[in-house]
Amino acid sequence: MPRADPAAAGREKKARSLIEFSEDLHSKLSDPRSPDLLLADIGHHITTVTALSQKVGPLQLNSKTTKDLERHGRDLWNLCIRLKRERGEATRNSRLLSRARLFAFHVLELGRRAGRAKRDYESEVVYLMGLAMTLGRVCLEGEDLDSTRAALQKAAEYIDRLKTLPERESDEYSRTGRLRLEANYLSMRMALSCKERCLDVAEHMFNKTGTLRGALDTASAESMADTLRHIGSDCYSRADLAMAVKWSKRALDVINEQPLDRLSAEGLDTRLTICQTLVQSLLGLGTPEAISEANDLVSYVESEMGDKPIVLHWRLEILQRSPDEVFDAETYASILRRMVRVFDFTDQTFHFLLRHINEIRSKSSRLACALLDELLTQRVSRSGRIEWVGKALVRRVWMSTMAADIPEDESIMSLLDILNIVRETTPDPLSPDVAAAVQSLIWKKVESTMACKLYEITEKWCSVALHDLLSNCGEANRAKFGRKRILCAIGLNNGEAARAAFAQMSEAAQDEPLTRYLMFKVSLLDWDSELGCQCIEQLARSVGQSRCQEMLYACIREAQQSGDKICTLAALKAVALRWDPVKSQASCLTSIIRGSIRLINLLEKDEPAGKQPDLSGLFAEDTCKLFELAAERAKSHQKDKDGSKIFTVPELNWFRKNAYNIGVTNCASTSWDLRNIVRIFDTCLDFIDCYPPDIPHHDLDDIELMAIRCHFVNAAALVSLARAEDHIDERLQRYLETRQHVAAFDTMLVNNRSEKQPQEVVQDLRRKMSTLSVFDFEGAVALKRWDDLSTIVRKADSCAEESPLKAMGDCLLRSQAPGRVMYTTMRLIINQIFKMENFDGRKLAKYIRCLFQATLPLDDSLALQLLTEALDIARQSAAAKDRSLFPREEVEWLVATAFNHAVDFYARGEEDACHRWALRAMELAACMDDGGGLKDVLQDKFAKLTFGVRKQ
Repeated sequence: MPRADPAAAGREKKARSLIEFSEDLHSKLSDPRSPDLLLADIGHHITTVTALSQKVGPLQLNSKTTKDLERHGRDLWNLCIRLKRERGEATRNSRLLSRARLFAFHVLELGRRAGRAKRDYESEVVYLMGLAMTLGRVCLEGEDLDSTRAALQKAAEYIDRLKTLPERESDEYSRTGRLRLEANYLSMRMALSCKERCLDVAEHMFNKTGTLRGALDTASAESMADTLRHIGSDCYSRADLAMAVKWSKRALDVINEQPLDRLSAEGLDTRLTICQTLVQSLLGLGTPEAISEANDLVSYVESEMGDKPIVLHWRLEILQRSPDEVFDAETYASILRRMVRVFDFTDQTFHFLLRHINEIRSKSSRLACALLDELLTQRVSRSGRIEWVGKALVRRVWMSTMAADIPEDESIMSLLDILNIVRETTPDPLSPDVAAAVQSLIWKKVESTMACKLYEITEKWCSVALHDLLSNCGEANRAKFGRKRILCAIGLNNGEAARAAFAQMSEAAQDEPLTRYLMFKVSLLDWDSELGCQCIEQLARSVGQSRCQEMLYACIREAQQSGDKICTLAALKAVALRWDPVKSQASCLTSIIRGSIRLINLLEKDEPAGKQPDLSGLFAEDTCKLFELAAERAKSHQKDKDGSKIFTVPELNWFRKNAYNIGVTNCASTSWDLRNIVRIFDTCLDFIDCYPPDIPHHDLDDIELMAIRCHFVNAAALVSLARAEDHIDERLQRYLETRQHVAAFDTMLVNNRSEKQPQEVVQDLRRKMSTLSVFDFEGAVALKRWDDLSTIVRKADSCAEESPLKAMGDCLLRSQAPGRVMYTTMRLIINQIFKMENFDGRKLAKYIRCLFQATLPLDDSLALQLLTEALDIARQSAAAKDRSLFPREEVEWLVATAFNHAVDFYARGEEDACHRWALRAMELAACMDDGGGLKDVLQDKFAKLTFGVRKQ
């Protein structure tokens, strides 16, 4: 009996262990409890089967063993296919399945190779290579690159085997089939290299396909093109645009070698995706050549496909790359319109169109609105997608409210047409959320136009907001727009329009207090006492609601102002009947006034009460009258029948602070006249005067500081009014009031306990005083209070600022002050500035010249005295040989002016004055450093004058 071969026995034992593991893996793979341990086992057995395959040749294993290997490998392969199909691509055990499938392939291959005498039959090699390629594709899709690499290594071995087999000349498929297999293998190698970020390997593999691409069938070409496309897309995602263009072009060349009619649906999609990546990459490069190439490619695809959405997308992207200065909005709009016509009713396309229509709005609102109208009326409104209708309509309303290049009337009419068309195609009104969004946009527009007093435009916008399509907006919103329509009618003095707007409101909205108050104003407009009484009656019934009591107080005031005695009586009666007798009567007057002030703000803002009033110029007169009425009553210290003060300290605080805040708020407002600013701050000062003397010190500090600031604002406002006043008496009155406020400011600043105030407040008050000193000086000049000028200048010296003094000097030079006043005051101003600036001789000479020029026409003796002083300075400068003390050009000007003045006296026959002025001019000329040239010229001219003879 022959001895058993130990090597064969070992091979059989290893093969049986592989079969046993295959059975065990088959049972555990469906529900693995320890995937990591199972993966480790699979890796170990893959190493075993790989090593065994390299040692075992044909017929070197038992026949039963080879059959069991092949059967178990095939069963495990099929199980992996079934589990993958059931669990999908995103399974957490995808790596386990790919590794199990690799093991199954090795077991199957081992069984087939070890059980066949001739293993290199072409059919056998092609079969196993097909399995290896399938395994490589599956592992690559599962991101198991190690398994992919192992599978492709096996495929490479089979490629080499095929090359060693002889080709059958009678079978044409033999050669082309081998080329296709090799091309598919190279495609997968390129895909693996892309995953591994080894583009140099991918480049090498692509170069190997050069002789193979011509023999590819359609399916192989599509597969290779798809692989090249993925490489290009990966490069694009990594911003490697040049490589993305390179690989995308290769992909396009491969797939374009196949006739279009032979490409599958997936192949056509692949071709379009390749074009997409190529266009995006070229546009990303951004060079003129790349953009031109992208445009040519799009034109080529467009000639084949026509107006396809993707092609139109590319057109838009190319246009977007154009510089702003050459951007063609009409072409852009034309492309969008073509996209609207081929709208595919997908969310992606819908939002894409909305976004690009919004982008074109910045170039042309008219084009954007027209495009959105076509999308809305021709496509969206007929799609049955209510959410699309809402989004498009909100965007359309927003464009209308923001359009600056479309007239308001045209914008409103086109929007109404759109709403009517949508209403015809939409069975129900828009949802509450959409309606509220639309009305919110319109409300902002209404507020802006109302602020500009564009009442007709505002009324039309309100009509749009009240369209039937927006009826689900809520009764409160509809009532708000209805009241705005009434306010517009009031602004236009059109009572009939106000009544029409009121009639279109719901009954509940009509009975709201604010609506009834507006209709009360309409009744006063039309002198309709019956309507006014109805409104007052409704307000009286609603007096328990918020603001109703305040509205009734306002009705009293407005009825009195209009002279409607019937309505006044009705309002007073309604208030009297509903007063709570338990409450103190002392609060009645202040409540009426305070309620009226709050109501003014409510009418403008249509907001709840309780906020700080922010009044416009429309109610400035009323506001001032209310505060003046309260101030008048506060100053009279009236008491009610119970002996209680009407204006207590808390009431005084409320009126004082609100008067001050309203004044401050409207100081810079163009809607408030300066006279009203003065009035409101005067009432604040009146309230301050009404405080009892025993208030706390910290309150007294705040009150005194507020009073100082009121005096400052009023002084500044009154100066502005005086300057603009044409009537002399009124102008002088304003200056007189200005000086009174300045005096009060000065007194309070001196007496104010400045140590209690922060340092920055004290410094601010001193700066304000320096400003007021200029106003006081101007007022004194206007009122010809010449004796006060010197005092004002000396007070300004305490401010340690030269700008007020310079302003006083300018004011004095422009005035008609007497010569002595001009001289003494200007000298004082110059001296004060000199102490602050300590200026040099040049500036001193300049001030002397200005003073001399101002004094000469007014007082000849003072001017001559000033010239004598200038002569003394010039002599000192000449003696010290320092000409900077009195610059030459200033001396020349004084000499020329003085000598010309002497000639004027000569012409009038006043010889003594002529001699005095000529002598001073020649003396001053002698101080110049010109070698006596100017003095000699003057002496020659003076010698030519004939004195005494002219008297004969």
